[in-house]
Amino acid sequence: MSACPQDMSDINAGIPTDCEHRLGTTGPEPSTSLFTIQPALPRRRVKVALSFDFEAVSHWLGTSGGPENNMADYRSGIFAAQVGAYRLLDLFKKYNIADKVTWFIPGHTTATFQIAVEWPI
Repeated sequence: MSACPQDMSDINAGIPTDCEHRLGTTGPEPSTSLFTIQPALPRRRVKVALSFDFEAVSHWLGTSGGPENNMADYRSGIFAAQVGAYRLLDLFKKYNIADKVTWFIPGHTTATFQIAVEWPI
């Protein structure tokens, strides 16, 4: 008996379609002749673009007087500049992609968190 809900109903006549886990061994096994084995596909090269907006607190500057802003918002931006950026750089270095990542950094972040912005790769 199959453990897949779609195979426990009258649909597919109880023959498993995509689930190989079996709850028991009673009864005949379904025929494997119903399934087609696909040949392995060749390995493909995948290209990924990684880009980061390192805004820190600059995106809250225009709304600093707004009632929706609070210190937790600013604190998360400061955390990004003091901890998060370094963690990302360490991760990129671990996988040898630190020099292949694009960072978008506003001028305010560059001036306020200069050490983080200029951190060597």
